[in-house]
Parts: sequence; structure tokens; C-alpha cells
Amino acid sequence: MKILLWSVLAAIAALVALVGGLFLYSPGLLLNLANTLISRSQVEQVAEGVSFGPNPRHTLDIWADLKPLADAAKRPVLVFFYGGGWANGERGEYGFVARAYGDQGFVVVVPDYRLVPEVRFPGFLEDSAAAVK
Repeated sequence: MKILLWSVLAAIAALVALVGGLFLYSPGLLLNLANTLISRSQVEQVAEGVSFGPNPRHTLDIWADLKPLADAAKRPVLVFFYGGGWANGERGEYGFVARAYGDQGFVVVVPDYRLVPEVRFPGFLEDSAAAVK
């Protein structure tokens, strides 16, 4: 009985460590997963990996509410640049943000940009300006 109890406790501890490790590695990934599972949003990704420059990281995703898609041209556009100290992150981890703003009536654009050590300041800002353009 004690062995079974310790086995169950060890399995629970391993699961907690795995989830905690995922959160530390990529908090956006875990939040995006939770949002996908519990969200009632009508906002969906309408374009993925749209190129805005020559680098493989010069891509962006576009999110919008599909229900009234016909009026999308009249909606304000919000470009969301995620954090990460210019050293980590990627656009696919931020669907939860796009859904939240999309639910408020925005068409949401989430671009990637080059990261350290591939690029230094002001490269990130140049990438960001190119995404907005």
C-alpha cells in the first residue's frame, strides 16, 4: 500500500514539475493552451506565417472574429509585439492575447522578429517597423 501511495505521489510530483517547467520555458504556450481549451471566443487565426521580409522570422499571424467577417475592413487593427527580452518567444504562443483583443473588436496582427544573438539593437525595431508597414 505504501509503495502504491509513493508511486502516485511521485507521478503527481512529476506532472507538476512538467507543467511548471513548461510554464517557465514558455508561459505563453501554457496560457495559449488553457485559453484554447476554455475559450468561447469566435476569434480565429485567419492567416498564419504571412511573410513581411526576407528572414524566416519575418512572419506574422492575423486573427479576427469570424462571425462578422464581412465588416473586417472597418475594424481597427492592433499589432501585438510580445515580450521576451529580444531573446525568446514566437508568435504562435500568443493566440490567447489575439483572442482577447479580437473579442473587443480588433483585427489582431502578431508578428515575429529576429532575436539575439542573430541580431542586435536596432534590428528588432527595424523588424517591428517592417511588420507594421
